[in-house]
Amino acid sequence: MRVLIFFAAFLILTCITAAVHASEPNGEAAREIRSLMYEVWNKWDTGHPKHHKHFADDFVVVRANNANPVRWTIDPVGEEKLKEFDSDPGKRVEKAKEYQRNPSWNMGREVLHIDVKGDHALLTTIQWYSQPDSTKRITRHFSGNEVIIFRKIDKNWKITENIMGINFKQDVMHWDPE
Repeated sequence: MRVLIFFAAFLILTCITAAVHASEPNGEAAREIRSLMYEVWNKWDTGHPKHHKHFADDFVVVRANNANPVRWTIDPVGEEKLKEFDSDPGKRVEKAKEYQRNPSWNMGREVLHIDVKGDHALLTTIQWYSQPDSTKRITRHFSGNEVIIFRKIDKNWKITENIMGINFKQDVMHWDPE
């Protein structure tokens, strides 16, 4: 009887998982965009010189800063700023080195949703960071969502806009006294 219950549960879980993956619209395009997003993040984390390969020349950042939308700001990055960033190894690898110097720090990212309509796509993501500090006996936790817009340009998906800092949370956990 236990084997039958286990098999039934496994079958139901498999069907639910398949249904969730099958429900992603424009499956092939969504898979390609998801893969590109993880490639961008990986290049950012390692200080790779071609981090901006998948960015449009007129890339724009909107900084939500967890604020009311009437307080959001815009940062038109553009081709020149991307080239400047890519050409300066100090800027490019600063964050990667910071995490290498602090092996107890953790970070993660996940694509939560992709919606593709023709040559346009919207991604929602979550990013989180955990930074223990043994000298202060605290751990800082950060998390937040982003909305990232892709557009197909010359047959390639490019990031055109990024809305950062949505639902941003910052917590400090104090360690127990010894």
